[in-house]
Amino acid sequence: MEDRIDSHLVEIRYKPNSKVLDYRGAWAEAISTLMELNHWKIDANRIDVRDEDASHIAFVSFKNTGFAVRNVPTKHYFSDQAVKFLEILFALEGFETEPFIERIGVRLRVCKPFDGEFSDLVEKYSSNFITISKPAKDALQSKLLDIGSPLVLEDKIGKINLLGGPMGAKQTTQFFATADGVLPSAPSVGLVFDIDYWSAPKTIMAKSELTNLLRQYAAACWSMNDRLTKLVLG
Repeated sequence: MEDRIDSHLVEIRYKPNSKVLDYRGAWAEAISTLMELNHWKIDANRIDVRDEDASHIAFVSFKNTGFAVRNVPTKHYFSDQAVKFLEILFALEGFETEPFIERIGVRLRVCKPFDGEFSDLVEKYSSNFITISKPAKDALQSKLLDIGSPLVLEDKIGKINLLGGPMGAKQTTQFFATADGVLPSAPSVGLVFDIDYWSAPKTIMAKSELTNLLRQYAAACWSMNDRLTKLVLG
């Protein structure tokens, strides 16, 4: 894929399952082996399994589960790996085959390097996406130095939390830092979008329903990112 920084996460929240306490050791070993993730940590009610550089992380707790990947080779890689993880998880003894789902969400964060000054990207963003009218500029009576766009949206497949805007290297590094403190190499100036597609079904769902929704959300995240990036940068 083209030069960029990206991170992906699916999180599924379900009705608490106390069996995690009984099976956590066996689950950690099975997920580690089948997902080829060699490091794991077991807490009181949660297991975390990851690879050496924490670019792939799977977790299971008594109330939620998830899978995260950084810097994918293709746009389908994350959803393929996340579905593989769910296939493994749902086959484990003690995990409910049709859990009561409170929430499912897929989050994509992308930084596209920008070959230009930060002020140039601010101008593009404010002209092509989140526009500021002339009366608003006159009322502000000041120069626009930065701009962001927290938006809450909804379409036919789910709700969307969207955040976007120009970022400098320091802010981008902090934004994409992992929980383990891994810091990415960031461009001097980048266009960042943070897209969270989610729904709260509040019902029992089968594995196939969850994996289908996961793939829909992952594809929709990429599609929105690509449309907005093209809109801003031209």
